[in-house]
Parts: sequence; structure tokens; C-alpha cells
Amino acid sequence: MSLFTQEMINDLYKCNSCFQLGILAENEDDYPTIGLDQKSITVFNNSSEGIFYVKPITYKPEPVRKWDDFVKEMDLSNLYIGIDQYQQTFLPVEYKHITNINEKIEKLRELLEGKVILFRPRFNIKNKNDKEKIYKNLEIVSIEQDVYVSPEYDYVPIPKIDMDAKSFENRLKNEESFLLRDYNHIMLPPEYIICGDYLYSEFFKWDKPEDNDRLWIHYQPNHIKKIKIDLNSSDLKGHLVKASNHLVFMDGEYIKKSVTDRIETEGANLFDDDEQNKEDTFDYVENNNYYSSEIQFLDKLKEDVTHKQLCYDKGDLVNFHTSVKTNFLTIIAGMSGTGKTQLALSYAKSLGLTEDNRTLLILPVSPAYTEPGDVLGYLNVMSGLYVPAETGLVDFLINARNKPETMHMVVFDEMNLSQIEHWFAPFISLLEKKEDRKLTLYSERGAVCHNNEKYPPDIEIKDNVLFVGTVNMDETTKDFSDRLLDRANIVTLKKMPLRKLKEEQDYLKQKTNIDENLPQDFFNTTVEYRSWVDNTKKSLSAYKIEELEFLDRLHDLINEYDGQKGVSFRIFERMGNYLNNIPCDQNNIPLLSREDAIDIQIKQR
Repeated sequence: MSLFTQEMINDLYKCNSCFQLGILAENEDDYPTIGLDQKSITVFNNSSEGIFYVKPITYKPEPVRKWDDFVKEMDLSNLYIGIDQYQQTFLPVEYKHITNINEKIEKLRELLEGKVILFRPRFNIKNKNDKEKIYKNLEIVSIEQDVYVSPEYDYVPIPKIDMDAKSFENRLKNEESFLLRDYNHIMLPPEYIICGDYLYSEFFKWDKPEDNDRLWIHYQPNHIKKIKIDLNSSDLKGHLVKASNHLVFMDGEYIKKSVTDRIETEGANLFDDDEQNKEDTFDYVENNNYYSSEIQFLDKLKEDVTHKQLCYDKGDLVNFHTSVKTNFLTIIAGMSGTGKTQLALSYAKSLGLTEDNRTLLILPVSPAYTEPGDVLGYLNVMSGLYVPAETGLVDFLINARNKPETMHMVVFDEMNLSQIEHWFAPFISLLEKKEDRKLTLYSERGAVCHNNEKYPPDIEIKDNVLFVGTVNMDETTKDFSDRLLDRANIVTLKKMPLRKLKEEQDYLKQKTNIDENLPQDFFNTTVEYRSWVDNTKKSLSAYKIEELEFLDRLHDLINEYDGQKGVSFRIFERMGNYLNNIPCDQNNIPLLSREDAIDIQIKQR
């Protein structure tokens, strides 16, 4: 007879979407009986598969807490069981080549002992001998170094809400629902929430709307208090674990000693600081503050891709935007069907660029392109006329030159169907220049061109033109040369889970539209767009000494294997420009962490 209703089984499976923290379960009185011996790391009976046991140090999800009474009958230990063959994203490549059992155990111990483990549960319910059996496994997300573990307190999950503080507080005051992306209904109601620069607490009464298991409503908001918090402060080092962009874990002992006291002594009531909130909110139209208008543009971009039934990680969108605004050419890569072209078109649409007003050109690249004339055109020496290519690129660039006050964008779709360096050669030369970028159409000396008033010998490419390409990497396409890779950002999009798309759609329905007062053409002006780029800072100023030393070590390592490759001065300069121009939110906090930004640039360069 089943111990569980279908509802119970469904709730257990929902636990699989939760993040948990744990540590290697050392010196337990009793381990599950599936291993060769009663130790924290061992192998299966009659198998060479490595297994390890993890003790959770966070709150249990409600289904697990509710069913603790069934533990004996279900033979369900408090420990989670990790199996090495299901940890391929965490284990180093060389682990799968280890055949000696003792070496496997030692390697697992080296990786796990003394560390805090971020994982997702993996519950499975199977029938065995007409009896239901629960398998309480896990999948490791990451191993956290130098994180303090208190013997008395668990780590507390704290959701981060993807909304500006003013909009969030209005939803709280009006008792309206809001989305906690990585915090579903099987979790205990949150004690704390982070939004922008603030940590909110003293929540009194929660409700869970039935239509979405990540929507929450809080009633009686007059109890809520908030304090300022800096997640990057040195005080929090070792006491905080970032699970995702929407969830962190904070050490319970740190909360007791530091956070609780601050809430009592410094905590501001949600209704006491309306005037302060007014001061903290930008007037987007009057101030034209570059932080605020850029954030509004990114919001529009996020909305547009969601309307198109596409879902991207927020970090991917910020990275793509930062790459485009700081680099002459940005190339979008990724598996087929992830919406590479649609992202480029959404970027143009969010800027207010369209084909109808000749500010957007979509140029599908043909495998037949072998030289620049295939995309630009040529001077017919017999007739003395310049003949533009059917791509329309030359006319488009002339229009952009004649309208420097308006942004323009060219999308080279499937640009590696032919060898890029052949047909794109004149543009690659322009990538070197920051100004005086002139694209040569034909030689002015000795050439007769009767229509030179319409098609001059060269076209100046000003900073009001953006170049974006899309590529697939398969047997039908051509590889990139080092010459191109050295000059362009290659942005590879992550395929997001389909459930995230549903969450994005639900979030759109509740999102407060705060750009309704902006003029329709607000973002497509060159002055506005270029105000998002800070060219006053030198690239060198973007780096810390230890980061420069790291890049030097990386260069030396690459150079050992290929003397023609490494971290060049060009790469160093472009990376520095990228780091100096990561957009910030209303509280002047970068939308990409420094660590993520450096990782991204190394990968893309």
C-alpha cells in the first residue's frame, strides 16, 4: 500500500528545484547501508561507483519536514546521497579515468572535505518488491571555498527580487503578489528578502497564490522593516553563499550577531521613508542620467525577448549589451534555435531601430561570398558607375553617415556560412581604429566614377553604427581566424530551462512599467546611446594588481603551447574598456560582478 498521495509525491519532486547547502557527513552514528563501509565517502556494495553522504546545513523544504515521521518506514536518512557518475559538471575530467577504488575515494575527499557544498536535491520514488522506496540523492552545483560553518546555526536562504526597490515596496504596501524566482512554495516562508541595496525583514503573514508556485503575497506590511546591505562587504566574506542571481544563503550565526541587532536599532519602517524613496528615484526624462536610462533600455530588451517566447539569463543580456556598446563587432553564438537572430533584432527594436526607417539592416550571409565586393559592390570600369551589391549595405552606411544623430545597426545573419575574413576584410581593418574609420569602396586616384556624388570613394563609419553577427558552429560553417577572434566579442548564449520562460511570462504580467513617459525615440539618439559609454577612463585603471598578475600568468601558460597566442595588449585594452563600462543599477551597483565579468571576457576573447 502506498505511503504517499499523488500530492505528496508531486511535492517531493518539487524539492528537486530547490537549492540547498550541506557539508560532508563526517562521524555520523549511522550511515545508509548501501555502501561498502560506514564512512562519509565509500563505494556501492558490489560496484566501483563512488558515493558520498552530505548533511544539510539549511532549512529543510516543507515536504521533507512534514514527512520526517515516515523516515523509519521509508528507510530515509537525514543525509543526501551523492553518486559520482551523476556529478560530471562538478568532477574534474581526470576523475572518470580513475579505476582504483581507493584513489576515487581519496579524490572525492580532496574535493569535498571541509567545504560547503551547494546542491539541488534529487528525489526519486520507485516501487521495489511492491513497496515504495525513496531515493534521496543530490546533484552538486558548486563547491564553496572558505565559507564558515557554525556548529549551532544553519544557513538561511534569502531570495533576491528582480525589481527596483521602489516598485517592490509599492507591491508590499498594496499587498500585491511578486515573483521569487528561485524560491518556490515548498520552502518555508522567507524571513528576509533582498532588493537592490536593502534587506527587508519582519514579515508577518504570507500567502501563496495557486496559479504559480513562485508567486508570493505578504499581508499586513506595516510590520516590515529594512536596512541597507552591501553583499560585497568584507564583513560578509565567509558568511554568504551565492546560489544564483536570485538567491543567497547567509550564515545564521552572522544574522544573529550582526543583522538582527541592526534591524532593531537601524531598521526603517516601510511607510516611514516615502520621501527618501522619492529622492532615490530618478526622473528619467528630466535628468537623462546615464545609469537610469540604460537600466530602462535593458528592461525594454528583457521585455521584448520575453514577448517573443524567448528566455535568456539576465547576465547574458547585460554581457551582450556591454559587448555591443564597447566593441566594433559582437558575434552571437550558441546552439541552433536559441534565438540568436531574435536577440539581435530585439536589441535593435528596444533602441527604436527599424528597417522601415532605414536604421536597421538585416544582411543574410551567403556561402557564395568570397570577397568584399559581394557585400559592398564594385566600380564598373567599363561604364564608370559604382554598382552597389544587392545586400543594400553601402546605401545603409551612407544613410548612417548622413544621419549621425541617430543610431543604426547592421545584423550579419549566419555570418560564418562563408569565410568571414574574406568578405569582411575591410571591416576587420577598421576594428583597429577608434576614429577616422573610412571604408574604401574604390580608389580615388585614376578611377572614373560618374555617380560619385551618390557613391563616394570612401564612407566614414561613425560611432552611430553597431555591427552584430550571428553564427552557428557546425559542419556547414567556417572557423574563425585568430585575427578576428582578437578583435571581436563572441557571446555564447546559455539555453535556459523552459520553466524559466513561464516564470518570465508571469513576471511580465506584474511588472510596473516605469518608462511610459520616455519619448518613443529616446534610446535611438546617438547622444543618449553613447552616454552609456565612458571613454574617459584608461583601460589600465580597470584592473587591480592581482588581476594583471593573473593575466600575465595566463599569457605565459598559453604561450608555452603556442608562441603566437596569449593575452595581447589589444585584448588587455578591450577587456579593460568592457570592465569600465558594465552598467550599474539605481544604487550604482554593477549588474555583473567583477569575477563574472573577467571570466566572461576571458572566455569571449
